[in-house]
Amino acid sequence: MQNPLSRFSCKCLFFFVVALIATVAVADGVGIIRQSNTTSELHSIAFTPDGQRGWAVGFNGSITTTADGGQTWKPQSSGTNNELQSVFFTANGQHGWVVGFGGTILATRNGGASWSQQNSGTSNELASVFFTPAGRTGWAVGFNGTILATHDGGLSWKPQESGSNNALNSVSFSPDGKHGYIVGFGGLILATSDGGGKWNRQESGTSNELNSVSLAKAGQSAWAAGFGGVIVTTANAGHSWRMLATDSHNELNAISFSADGQTGWAVGFNGSILTSHNGGETWRALSSGTANELNAICTTHSGKHAWSAGFGGVIIQH
Repeated sequence: MQNPLSRFSCKCLFFFVVALIATVAVADGVGIIRQSNTTSELHSIAFTPDGQRGWAVGFNGSITTTADGGQTWKPQSSGTNNELQSVFFTANGQHGWVVGFGGTILATRNGGASWSQQNSGTSNELASVFFTPAGRTGWAVGFNGTILATHDGGLSWKPQESGSNNALNSVSFSPDGKHGYIVGFGGLILATSDGGGKWNRQESGTSNELNSVSLAKAGQSAWAAGFGGVIVTTANAGHSWRMLATDSHNELNAISFSADGQTGWAVGFNGSILTSHNGGETWRALSSGTANELNAICTTHSGKHAWSAGFGGVIIQH
């Protein structure tokens, strides 16, 4: 007859091992794959600063949302079948914008309960959208060097001169709306210090396509990521850019940094995820738990929490 104490000891050992494995998994950066309730490819993901409310957008006009930090997701009706490329929300989680194919711009003032079309004035694909915290001033960029700007929450959009015909993939600004960067095809980087009144081409040091750009809060430091695992950075408002070592050759589709510029995340092909805790000087590969291509990454202001999204409707909580 087995000793009851022995059975108790075995159970304790079992739970200890399970707890140890879970701890190691978290330490090693294994994400938790969440049920997004869509199989559409997702291109962009955004969260409020508290990390509770979030939205992801993608193929066939799909929009999915969460109110519990990404644990559960449910669809929202976009009113369009156009492919949606980028989503942005203000901190209150009420005012948001989505851009995509055919010059599509959608806006909401009630957290996505309803979305309405805004007139972009272009049929070019729009790849990225960004707004200042007040939700009045914003920019959208896309195909054929398109830059659009608004100062009334998107009620009207006006073109800005990019000086390029390259595809523009990503735009980001400092909170004051003065310092901004745009990245795109051929290693293109454009910068402005006057809210887009004038955009200047900067030397990126690479001809690889750049897919995404992220700023630290002050706008002096920025990072851009793209083909071949390339990440470039500036610490002087773009007057000079330098290459960072990533030890990755996977295409990187998105990059996001904390407000203080210390913690960064980058995602791309084959479910690749990189993270840095020293301003991008060194990067560590993490296990995402999926081989699906990841197109988007979003972090809280502290950088401690992140969510990524990509092919097959996959959403991962990190």
